[in-house]
Amino acid sequence: MRKRLACVLFFVCCLAVTIFSTDALATHGGSPGINIHRQPCMPGEYRRNYYSCEKCAEGTYTKKYDASSCNECSAGTYASGTGNKSCTACPDG
Repeated sequence: MRKRLACVLFFVCCLAVTIFSTDALATHGGSPGINIHRQPCMPGEYRRNYYSCEKCAEGTYTKKYDASSCNECSAGTYASGTGNKSCTACPDG
């Protein structure tokens, strides 16, 4: 009887975790709902928290998937706008 009760409780707990683990922010075209796997952040984005990504700010970039931060462009380069995957060399002059 105890084994059966333990199995039922385990199943109920696993079901509850699956149902309540939702990706409410659905950052890459997914829809809110049952989703126990987070979406990776794309190049040009960094991981803001477990569920969401944010675009790199102007003047920063990242080439990596699932980056934890963006890098500042080095001297003589720039990145205009947001969500940059690289920096561009400044024009001469």
